[in-house]
Amino acid sequence: MTLRDADFDVVRDRAVAKLQALVRIPTVSHRDPTLVDTDAFDAFVVELAAQFPLLHERLDLTRIHTHGLLFHWRGRADDRPVVLMAHLDVVPVEGEWRHPPFDGVIEDGVLWGRGTLDDKGCLAGICEAVERLLEQDLTPAQDIWLSFGCDEEVFGQAAPQAVAELVRRGVRPWFVLDEGGAIAYDAFPGVNPPIGVIGVTEKGVTSLELTVEGRGGHASTPAKMGPTARIARAIMRLEKSPFPGRRPHRPSS
Repeated sequence: MTLRDADFDVVRDRAVAKLQALVRIPTVSHRDPTLVDTDAFDAFVVELAAQFPLLHERLDLTRIHTHGLLFHWRGRADDRPVVLMAHLDVVPVEGEWRHPPFDGVIEDGVLWGRGTLDDKGCLAGICEAVERLLEQDLTPAQDIWLSFGCDEEVFGQAAPQAVAELVRRGVRPWFVLDEGGAIAYDAFPGVNPPIGVIGVTEKGVTSLELTVEGRGGHASTPAKMGPTARIARAIMRLEKSPFPGRRPHRPSS
């Protein structure tokens, strides 16, 4: 299918308007669940259904955790299932913004707002692609799963529970696509044009809590290698001992 320039403008404007509507809902994640505005997440789920009605009408939906969404688009075969992932939560707003972070302002062809890149842009792009294909009554060659998490920014439970649900159903993905890079400007020395970055590795996360004990004293006569110095030494040892990079190998069947 080819698009004329005028048709492309319509398709683009439609997709951008949908992303604007999603960006304007402040689905901010917090490590403390009591700080999460659940009304905003409720509103996002409702708005997503309003913006992508065919996706919600024709795909099977399973709710995951609090506001996670797992859609199943049945294909002609189920032996090579595809999983497309994104998340609807964003991190808290920090610093000064050129435009209010949840206004979804468009200036000089750029959409401003928290979550436009991480990761509502991916979510809206996936949903719009599926919506357009459903308008054409297309049935994919294989099963497709859309897995949208709600607490990715705080390493929450939605993604692990989505995995558990797929395992429960006997789904072993042939291909999984999660959020990756962006269109990066001035990201690489000597490269002037913007580059579409493809992420092919994953950085793990480890949280440690260090505790030291020591005798009391006075700051005028600090003890040698007191608690502060010892915890600083421990931090430097960790800094000098990063985990090595590795490439996992999938066992042959």
